[in-house]
Amino acid sequence: MPDVKKIEDKKLSDDQFKKIAEYISDEYTTRKRKRGDKEKKWKEIDRQLEMEPACRHKRDSQGRLDKNKSWMPEIELPLQAETLEILTSDARRMTFPDTGSWFTANAKVSKEYLESMEMETLISGETDQPSIIKQDNIDKIVIGAIETWHRQYDFRGNIDLINAESFKYGDGVGRLRNVKKSMFIDTASGIADMDKKFPVFFPRSIKNTYLDDSEHSLQNEGYMIGPSVIFEQTIKLSGLKVAASNGDNNPMDENGGWMSKRLEGLEPDKNDQVKFFEYEGDLIVPDSGADTMYLPKVIITVLRDSSKNGGNRIVRLRFKKSSLNSYIVFPYHREHIDQRYASSPLMKGRPLQMAAVESITQYLMVAALHAQPPMKYDPDDEYYAGSAPSLFPGCRIPSTGGLDLLKVGEPQAMMNAYLALVSQYHGASSVQPSRLGEQTKSHTTARSKDLEIARGTVRTVDYVKSSLEGPLTKLLYMEWEMGLREWNNEDIYLPQPYGGYVSISKEMLPEVVTFFAHGAGGPLEEQEKVTSRLQALQVALQIDKIKAEYQAQGIQSSIDLDAAIEQVLREGRWNDVDAILTSNKPIANIGAVSGVAGNTEINQPPQIGGTLSAQPA
Repeated sequence: MPDVKKIEDKKLSDDQFKKIAEYISDEYTTRKRKRGDKEKKWKEIDRQLEMEPACRHKRDSQGRLDKNKSWMPEIELPLQAETLEILTSDARRMTFPDTGSWFTANAKVSKEYLESMEMETLISGETDQPSIIKQDNIDKIVIGAIETWHRQYDFRGNIDLINAESFKYGDGVGRLRNVKKSMFIDTASGIADMDKKFPVFFPRSIKNTYLDDSEHSLQNEGYMIGPSVIFEQTIKLSGLKVAASNGDNNPMDENGGWMSKRLEGLEPDKNDQVKFFEYEGDLIVPDSGADTMYLPKVIITVLRDSSKNGGNRIVRLRFKKSSLNSYIVFPYHREHIDQRYASSPLMKGRPLQMAAVESITQYLMVAALHAQPPMKYDPDDEYYAGSAPSLFPGCRIPSTGGLDLLKVGEPQAMMNAYLALVSQYHGASSVQPSRLGEQTKSHTTARSKDLEIARGTVRTVDYVKSSLEGPLTKLLYMEWEMGLREWNNEDIYLPQPYGGYVSISKEMLPEVVTFFAHGAGGPLEEQEKVTSRLQALQVALQIDKIKAEYQAQGIQSSIDLDAAIEQVLREGRWNDVDAILTSNKPIANIGAVSGVAGNTEINQPPQIGGTLSAQPA
């Protein structure tokens, strides 16, 4: 295998470009074919959510509408649509609290760093300013910086869309990119219009995002080749040419790598559109000879020429600065180790809704035939001559027995089947009628109903916890890495505990930070958290009282009571202990624990306690 640097440095030939383009196109075709069955299910789920009746019962064997069945009802149930609405709403409530942040940060800083900070010169306005810079102040700056980026766009709305895709298709997908935004900034020389770069998390649909389903990506056992993602989209060629002409051709710039000349001669369709594939990850193009190519950390854009002699051509190639893939996947439930795509509540509920629709349709047909039953008549009677023998409400059927009404089917039996299927659907999706605002029993108490709702949200709570511990925590690390790279002197707003703006330069921001995404908690978990905190606070107050008595009596305790109070509060689920302790507790060994914020190396939280003290600047 050739050296990686040589491949990065050397200029690829037209033949190599062609091989890479054909390989990416073939890989896209293979991945699309392998998940063909899932795409059919996704299409059916979309139809159910739109509540567009399928009308299969009104079609003949050729799929054409039968005019003799025009009287039959057309109906689609709202089960899937209601489930998606409830699950998305619950996930948002459990992820984002009404007040405060949904994550915490712990920065790696030194004593010298803390002593060099002067918060009084940083915070503007009349606010409560700390006299001593502590670990909590730096952590709040990190949180404030990330929340500032999130407020520049609809971050929570984007997470809602990703969660909706996960509930529908099993996998929600988002992509993190640094973007430019024109902003008016107050400078020393006045108001200036400046471009600001910051990370933005975009939702992407799994329907045109093709994940790496190779064996090494599924097993995750010490592979050296990073996973790849292929994104497929149809775009206007004229707009692509404008982007290429305004873009940079430097392949080492993530926003560059354009090759404008390769756009010449492309023939779009009648709507001026072309199809392109964007490949991101490590790329190996196998070859039987010695020209096997290995390109690490690349983003390659391939266009498909729709002309008669057209093919696939690369129009953009760039190398990423980060080893992490910019795509973050939110799986709902992985069922098989050898399958890349996950399952979802709506995928499980799809056949149940289809059966329930069939049952309610049959019930309505039988009810219509009961309301206007078919009638037998004597074919020799001239009054009834010429009537068609088709079966529909009020139809007439020739019979030698004279006039007679027919009873067709049993409506109650079909209704029982429908109710059983609806109940089964609620059980499979965990969206019980109580979560939809209904009361299942007239004598149910408020507490019993709350417990019933809580039991129904268990699966959603598990999904949210998995998202917080996995994709969303990874997102925080990636946002900090990408945002720190583009940071300039900026003002950020810290709502708690200062309620003011802080001017921060890049040198003031710590490079290594450990993030903890805690969310807002589940329905019962939040109440348990409040109870746990109150109990821990009571114990801490008792220890503090003992400490005061020892000090008054001049007794030297063999136990560090300050450390005991801190430990009790932490175990009682107080996330920000430093903010509530009045004792000017020192921070020791801040640099003792190290780690790299990333995907494979996990940071350890700094050790709190010791004998050092943080002094005011």
